[in-house]
Amino acid sequence: FWNIGSGHTLLFNFNYKTNEIIMATILAKITNSISEYSENLLTPFCTFDKTHTWNIISGGANGIVSNSSVRKFEGSKSLRVDFTGVGQFVFSSGSTEMNFTAPKDGIYILSSRFFRELTATGDVSFEFTLFKNAIPFLEINENFNTETFELGKWNNFAQSFELEEGDVLSFVLKIGSSITGNHIYIDGLKLELDD
Repeated sequence: FWNIGSGHTLLFNFNYKTNEIIMATILAKITNSISEYSENLLTPFCTFDKTHTWNIISGGANGIVSNSSVRKFEGSKSLRVDFTGVGQFVFSSGSTEMNFTAPKDGIYILSSRFFRELTATGDVSFEFTLFKNAIPFLEINENFNTETFELGKWNNFAQSFELEEGDVLSFVLKIGSSITGNHIYIDGLKLELDD
């Protein structure tokens, strides 16, 4: 992947079966939402409304992850990340509750919303590592700096990718801050089939 400016990253998806690059996509900040409803294929756990002890994989001194009702895009809670150190840390649900099994072949769209307070300073880096059948296949990166991220509002980001029927999708999240005392909220995690 390459950073191509304006806080967007060019990503190449690699087909491990044919050893070919299958598409190039850009992680895009979505500024307009469509009012048409499409089903969220993820489990209710992915709404972050259920209080959960998150699995810290590495860098635990750099942050705390919790379910919070302070800010929420939808439902009763969001995922709040408080930065207690400078640097990245990696976490996951530590369970299969965030896993998804593709019902059919197709292009799927993963979207999520992020919120930083109006008083936020410094940069926050974020990465979703997506696993397909327990093998990493896509990294979605974004740098939430105060120049490109709209503070005090929910910012929507989306990424598309291919899945085949029966593929099992799982997630690991990596996040970091350039300063301590920062926090960010994550909510509106949604997976939909682009049909």
